[in-house]
Amino acid sequence: MPRIDSIDTLRGFALLGLPLMNLLVFATPVAAYMNPNVHLSDSPLNHFIFSFLQIFADQKFMGIFSVLFGVGLVLLHEKLKQQQTVKYGTGTIYLRLFVLMVIGYLHVTYLWAGDILFVYAVGGMLIYPFIGVGKKSLFVIFGIIYALVVLMSTLGSGFDTTALTPLAKAQIEESFNPSLEQIQQFHNIFLGSMADINQFYEQITLDGQDIELQVLITQFMFSLAAIFRAYAMMVLGIFLYKAGFVTGQASIGQYRFWSVFGLLVGGAITVVGLVVNYGHDFDDVGIFYSYGNVFVTLGSPLMVVGYIALFHWVLNKGQTLWSMALARVGRMALSFYLLQSVICVSVFYGVGFGWFGSLARWELVLFALGLAGLQLGIAKLWLTYFKQGPMEWLWRSITYRQLAPLLK
Repeated sequence: MPRIDSIDTLRGFALLGLPLMNLLVFATPVAAYMNPNVHLSDSPLNHFIFSFLQIFADQKFMGIFSVLFGVGLVLLHEKLKQQQTVKYGTGTIYLRLFVLMVIGYLHVTYLWAGDILFVYAVGGMLIYPFIGVGKKSLFVIFGIIYALVVLMSTLGSGFDTTALTPLAKAQIEESFNPSLEQIQQFHNIFLGSMADINQFYEQITLDGQDIELQVLITQFMFSLAAIFRAYAMMVLGIFLYKAGFVTGQASIGQYRFWSVFGLLVGGAITVVGLVVNYGHDFDDVGIFYSYGNVFVTLGSPLMVVGYIALFHWVLNKGQTLWSMALARVGRMALSFYLLQSVICVSVFYGVGFGWFGSLARWELVLFALGLAGLQLGIAKLWLTYFKQGPMEWLWRSITYRQLAPLLK
């Protein structure tokens, strides 16, 4: 089965967009991801960048990536089915996912705690049995899972700050609105050794005390919502593939409508959340977790569909230099995802250059653009001589239990 250029292009676009949000976790206290007042906030530009990324990037690039992971499952299933051989079948797909799980485990254990590969591998194993169901059933499954995500994002992780114990309130504020002393502690941890960083992620809190149950439940439900959101978007990806939407088979009118409707309505819903949070000056962590952040979750699927539709609307005129460049990156997505972690750890953590906490949001955006340019250049050079990325080659070789061709 030949590769679908538009899917590679979308995957490349999503991959290059991931650092726009991930850099905030690599380079700043994690609270800066959610709260514009945490990191170098004395500038209107800081708040503009925060708001822009919340509307157009947060959950969107990851959402596209998740949709395309679901699409990839269907494509692999159809490829093996067409081969009509007993050598490769369902077991091969689960082996492929298991290998991805191992890669993700190594990534999260030794490099970066924000890994998504392990989550995707587990999600693929859970979702693969549903590949054969019809479009209507897939959409219903997506709706049910996403409704659970919304519930976990509000009822599950929501709370009234007045009901928290003093220790619980201090611990939850640490992850949302840390004090200057706590920010300095974050700096000391991430400018230390990898052992210090891993220990922090295991303990979660800075005060050395056991995490309060109220805080643990809140953070657990918030994280669980993110995981189930990825799974829901995988199901949406399978639905969009079967509908022909993600492979360019819909009409131009449909792509035009969904690009405008998805981006405008999804963006407007996301803006509501910003208005709510800015209305409380991001000072009430209970408001944020209870419903201030849920609007991003509600608006994201529409914007993801809007981005996909916009790409197909534009690509209908034919492949361009920029779309082919993005497609090359998309063909090496696993290699580049891991390379992004290696570069960011080397630049921002204490084991490398130690730039943690030193770059403002606008500088991180420039860093992300520079990183994108680097990956575009590497992809063009690498694929001039090789058939696929190095990690893709390893992944494929283990999956099919034989060395895959690498040189052109």
